[in-house]
Amino acid sequence: MKISAALILAVLTATAGCMNSLDEAIPAQKSDTGLLRAVTVNGRIFYYAEPLLPPPAGGYPVIIFFHGGDGYASDWIEVMGLPNAMTVIGLGRRYLVIAPESGVSDKASGSVNDVMKRWDTAVDSKDIPFILDIVAWLPRSGYLVNMRRIFGVGISSGGAMVSRLCQTVPWIFNRVVLVATCNPNYSPYVSSSFTMRGNHPSAAFIHGTDDFMVPIGRMNEYYTALTSPIPFTQILPDCTFVAAGIKIKMKCEVIGGGHTWFGQYNTGIYDWCDSAP
Repeated sequence: MKISAALILAVLTATAGCMNSLDEAIPAQKSDTGLLRAVTVNGRIFYYAEPLLPPPAGGYPVIIFFHGGDGYASDWIEVMGLPNAMTVIGLGRRYLVIAPESGVSDKASGSVNDVMKRWDTAVDSKDIPFILDIVAWLPRSGYLVNMRRIFGVGISSGGAMVSRLCQTVPWIFNRVVLVATCNPNYSPYVSSSFTMRGNHPSAAFIHGTDDFMVPIGRMNEYYTALTSPIPFTQILPDCTFVAAGIKIKMKCEVIGGGHTWFGQYNTGIYDWCDSAP
């Protein structure tokens, strides 16, 4: 069943943080490259890059990138003053690119269980209202946005946050991409079966076979737990997909790949989003 834009806005109004302060979200000056802009909403910051071309029919699609532990949101837009490849591709395809900053700060990094910056992936995560605030900002942003075409992409801790959103507010995303991550309902090191609700958005998994932080078995458990559902015609290289019913799932196993981003799939990720109904 399709969700109307009016219903989405009604739910956002009821569930976002302090809606009045959204009107006070003031974009910062552009960066030297002219791409990076910052917005503060309810005391939390996110970055975005605006499309350079007119919107497609229905408005700009939106892609939201979630950084990993110890990562920085702004790096999704530009790295050391240079545009990030994912943003360049997105802007060329007329996407509004957004990158929120995580909210959990621990002591200095030192081990896999001790990261300096990560996402709160608990069931009662304080980051969920923050993401709802960002989604609520979209129709107020001044850009013509297609609220039915919002896509989430996350790596590691960011992927776990996308997973948590898929299980708590699944209506936000049309499709998602989960890289080097697992379901936050269980430890990446301890197998635990779980049942996924059928309203989880269609998902693509990209994972290295030699990932030392999140073993690939945890990704495969997540992939298997998703009920699969519309034939998919744009298959990423070396990936397999399953289609039946109303949603689809896909996984890409990178032979020898570790706990990292896999740039060879940059274009394919946008193909996955573009082909969504």
